[in-house]
Amino acid sequence: MLRNRVLTQEAREKEKAQLRDLKERAKDLGVKNMELEESLSTLPNENQMLRQREIGDKGLSPLREWGLPAPP
Repeated sequence: MLRNRVLTQEAREKEKAQLRDLKERAKDLGVKNMELEESLSTLPNENQMLRQREIGDKGLSPLREWGLPAPP
């Protein structure tokens, strides 16, 4: 009976440790997700700025330069 209590207690401690680890991982992933969302939110503006600069530098649409039709 004592052995069963010890094994039960060990299982509970292991489960608590796993839960702590999962919570910490979820927290870390949440922070990383926010960082990625921030980075992603700036990409359309950066992309537009680079396209404008390229068009200004070459005077051509990048699509035409590659032999593709310009969008309507």
